[in-house]
Amino acid sequence: MSDSDRVRIEIEGGVADVRLNRPEKLNALDLAMFEALVDAARALGGDPALRAVVLSGEGRAFCAGLDFASFQAMGGPDAARGRGPGAAASSSATAPPRRTWRSGPPGRGPSSRCP
Repeated sequence: MSDSDRVRIEIEGGVADVRLNRPEKLNALDLAMFEALVDAARALGGDPALRAVVLSGEGRAFCAGLDFASFQAMGGPDAARGRGPGAAASSSATAPPRRTWRSGPPGRGPSSRCP
């Protein structure tokens, strides 16, 4: 099984160990990591002898989540200032205010308290 620089795959006894390999960034997900995971899934999906897949991470962390800096860099200089493509969709200024209602005890209707 071939490895990429972002994901390592080892298969033993019908079990694949898919290991995120970016320990210097606590295995934070960037575009290359997403692509490597998709490639690994496609490659492993065609193996009829495979019984299980274990997803783990190199180093001291499994995965820190999304690498926001790498995705911001893809959006260009305006993305960092909230003016790039998709900025309006993520801006809290354009989102309608949220109101949370909690219902009261059964048979008494909604309460006016908000958490």
